Amino acid sequence: MTSERFIQDNYTAWTDEECTSMGIKKMDGDYKPIPFGIISLGSTAIDAGNISNRFVMGRYTKKVGSELKSFVSFLYSIPLTYSFTATIKCDTMNTMWKIEQAFREYFYKNKTYHINYKGTVVPVRVGFPESISSEKTAQYQVGT
Repeated sequence: MTSERFIQDNYTAWTDEECTSMGIKKMDGDYKPIPFGIISLGSTAIDAGNISNRFVMGRYTKKVGSELKSFVSFLYSIPLTYSFTATIKCDTMNTMWKIEQAFREYFYKNKTYHINYKGTVVPVRVGFPESISSEKTAQYQVGT
């Protein structure tokens, strides 16, 4: 067990009274619970093959004064492709497989969401690639 894991398992859950009774000082800081994940932006690209006609009519809502007004105008949408990297730290291989199963169940097919950007509804498609890599790293220490 690494010292980082020991701190995460024990010091974050112990109260001030428990630390004082054991003769140790409570540690302050941001200790991430296991499992936790980090999502990083990998790359962005313009999907030139899916650019539509420049003269597409679009409807958007804008605040003018104190009221919302609907407008119609020509929109030139630029389709973008974003690539993200998700790093998930977990304690056991069993937990890793459960997390991967949840990803695959939810994102097996592409999902379409709609977000509102400056009064315009923008469709967003989210999906995972066919293959997901998993890496197992372990540390063992004997003695001190």
